[in-house]
Amino acid sequence: MKRLLTLSLLLNLVLAGMVWWRGRHEAPIPRQPRGAVGEPAARGETTRGVARVTRFAPAVAAPDTPWGRIESRDPAKLIANLRALGCPEQTIRDIVAFRVARRYREQVLATEVAAARARDYSHFENPGAYWDRHYSRLELREQMIAEIEDLFGRNDSWLQVVIGPTYRDDREYLPVDKRRQVRELDLRYRRLSQELESRGIAGTLDAEATARLAELQRQKQAELAQILSPAEQEDYLYRESPAAQYVRQHLPQAKSEAEFRVIVKVAAETGMDPSSDSGLNARYGIEPADPAVAKAAADKEAEFQRRLQEALGADRVAEQEAQKQAEAKRARLQEQQRHEQQERARLATIAESVGVSADAANQFLDRIKERQPELQTKFTELERTLTGTPEEKQKQMEATIKAEMEKQAVEIMGEKGRDFVQKAMDHGH
Repeated sequence: MKRLLTLSLLLNLVLAGMVWWRGRHEAPIPRQPRGAVGEPAARGETTRGVARVTRFAPAVAAPDTPWGRIESRDPAKLIANLRALGCPEQTIRDIVAFRVARRYREQVLATEVAAARARDYSHFENPGAYWDRHYSRLELREQMIAEIEDLFGRNDSWLQVVIGPTYRDDREYLPVDKRRQVRELDLRYRRLSQELESRGIAGTLDAEATARLAELQRQKQAELAQILSPAEQEDYLYRESPAAQYVRQHLPQAKSEAEFRVIVKVAAETGMDPSSDSGLNARYGIEPADPAVAKAAADKEAEFQRRLQEALGADRVAEQEAQKQAEAKRARLQEQQRHEQQERARLATIAESVGVSADAANQFLDRIKERQPELQTKFTELERTLTGTPEEKQKQMEATIKAEMEKQAVEIMGEKGRDFVQKAMDHGH
């Protein structure tokens, strides 16, 4: 009996020592505020440990906090709660709009992830599947914009923060409900004409596809007439119509809004359209594959120019053409300057690799530019005298060009100029 008592005493001492040691080496468990998970609701209630939450555990009621009394999964109710508290309107928009955008973004990401997992890496993606996803994203964006419009009653520039800086709504002249109908109409006809427009950009638009594209445009205009009033249709014509897009893309800027309206009206009456072959040819330099389509496009362009001269006068049209040519020349010059800067940077890198300064590489390029007319004439005359197969002629020409380049490079860089020219030719310069 004494032995049992002694053993019990020893065990109690050991346990007391363990409690003392844990108290010195472990941080105390922080007290939780009233209402937190695991806290007894009233004195005398049994204290229980905090249960570990798993996906199989039943949902726990939201804690009774100030935010908990405001929070709601219903965006409209959340807006009402925030407004009742006097929350600034801009802050309300920031909170709710980003929540809505995040929800739609999650849907887009889920679709993209599913498509990526299902894709066969050994084959090209089916273009049809790509365009289906593309328009599904646009449809989701339209739903998101419509939901935000329903919540706030308008579509402000702050939506650029949610959708992106490229988003722009130019339909302030329309009520919100009509803006939505026009967006949905645009999206539907863009999807219908996608295949035809893709073929047009590839330069393979035939007469049947051209007629089908024109018919889609007529159908769209007929549906717009059912949505918009006459005054709204006129605004649409000058702001968003294919004719207005054609004028903005392919003609110099008008002197005034009144002149712009005259040009757009003529373009609409003659059927000018940026997705037509005339528009594609002007933008991409593509000739229609079907001769009949090419002739029809040329006739339409000629009629447009004739009507434009009647409306603006021959002098004004000539002035526009001169302005257009000047803008094209300026664009070509800018492109040449950009290309020359890139070329100088590449040649400087090559020069450094063979132990030559960047200044020497610039002197070499300046010398070649100075002698370009002379060298061009020399090489053109040489090309006429070459004999043999095309491959043999190519080798003879390359050898002559290399010899001439080496001569100029050696005069500027010394013998390292030969290595410089060799590396430059190896890199396709």
